[in-house]
Amino acid sequence: MTYALAMYDIACNRRRARLSDLLIELGPRVQQSVFELDINKSRDLAALRSSITNVIDPAEDQVRLYQLPAIAPHRTIIGNRTFQERIPYLIL
Repeated sequence: MTYALAMYDIACNRRRARLSDLLIELGPRVQQSVFELDINKSRDLAALRSSITNVIDPAEDQVRLYQLPAIAPHRTIIGNRTFQERIPYLIL
């Protein structure tokens, strides 16, 4: 398992929504434009890079991917504002 952080600055709402939809499939949104990703294989990371390239306009947008060690380091969260990964839910 590979862990990564993805963060972006996308100028166009449509491209931003497409990128968000792509990233949400790989992990939770932890801040407005930051996702914690769980990627199964290194080739999947390459496929993700390719998919991102197809979504963004490189002249106007920027996406940063930071690959983390296989054993994710301990993380510290300061503050109580929650995004989707911390919101409890009930499925009936």
